[in-house]
Amino acid sequence: MVKQILYIEDNPANALLMSKIMDRMPDYTLHEAGSAEIGIEMLATLRPDIILMDIGLPDMNGFEAVEEIKRRFEFAKEIPIIAVTSEAMPDYLERGKAVFFEYIVKPINVTQLLAVIEMAGMK
Repeated sequence: MVKQILYIEDNPANALLMSKIMDRMPDYTLHEAGSAEIGIEMLATLRPDIILMDIGLPDMNGFEAVEEIKRRFEFAKEIPIIAVTSEAMPDYLERGKAVFFEYIVKPINVTQLLAVIEMAGMK
């Protein structure tokens, strides 16, 4: 069964890179949202197995988006949400470890990312 991943990322270059990375994983389909609001709206119809989330989004940051997702969608409380972000400040890292399934800092270590996605996909 093919698993669905929702990637919430406002930078087209990062979205393209993630698309290329996910080409290595034929058991997953990547769906992209260019903002937190779009991603949240997509959750109404797409019930992804995993969410990849940037933190530095223009409309609401990744922490706010996770809060909104869990508030609006009961089923989303069981979805592993993985931060994929350039926000590497210690306070972000500490907060991120409490909120996200995993917190991956850019530049992306592809091997690490693929391993985390595989681990989240088994959840």
